[in-house]
Amino acid sequence: MLFGLIVANGCRENRSMGMPLSEKTLKQLCTAGLVHSARVVAQSDGGYGVAAHYGKEEEMLEGTRGKIRRFSLPAAAGYLRDLGFFKFEVDTTGFGPGLIRSPRPDRAEALSSTKTKPVQASLL
Repeated sequence: MLFGLIVANGCRENRSMGMPLSEKTLKQLCTAGLVHSARVVAQSDGGYGVAAHYGKEEEMLEGTRGKIRRFSLPAAAGYLRDLGFFKFEVDTTGFGPGLIRSPRPDRAEALSSTKTKPVQASLL
């Protein structure tokens, strides 16, 4: 496995090449002007991931639990816009319809057990 040294904004970070990027590292690379391009890549189980191309590497953005961070397509576009990418490629090759987040039956049950009803003034 190859190892590299990333220097961005005076921060040095030893990284194993081919590993997913953390959000912090991606922001540092973008600020330093080291990211050449970005892609939004469809995931087979629903949602889209963000890939950044810098140097000879293209790496996916990871979430807080070490898995690929998944977005809806509009959210991915907004995230890349905030990083300064106004043009990017969208790859829908592996797209599979699905949920971005898994369902939470416990929350659905808790919400249905509440007795609150929406109150709306009469329109007439």
